[in-house]
Amino acid sequence: MKQSVPDATSSLPSLPKKRKTKEADITPRVLAYFRDNYPYSVALEIKIKGNKPLPHQKVALAQVNAGTFSYKLPDMGKRNPFDAVVLKNAQGLLVTCDGYQCEVVRGDGSTFSIRI
Repeated sequence: MKQSVPDATSSLPSLPKKRKTKEADITPRVLAYFRDNYPYSVALEIKIKGNKPLPHQKVALAQVNAGTFSYKLPDMGKRNPFDAVVLKNAQGLLVTCDGYQCEVVRGDGSTFSIRI
């Protein structure tokens, strides 16, 4: 009679699953970087590498870069810090991150890199 041999790997703990980075995971770090290190007011569109901004996001960044942008924050039962924001002479930036390394694209197409 053949005895079954237990699988040697069955007693090992499972390996942790690699967590997929989401925009929500890096947003606080990106905001902190610009708050602490960037001298201008900005509107940021934050993306993970491989994701592209949607058409309405491109339009909004272009409006910021054109000089003036206003936005009414939606009232959805949450406590908002205020009702609306008006940006004048601010920069609209697209921030694309691969881990903690990010490329920033200005409205004129020029780029720079940051580490968050």
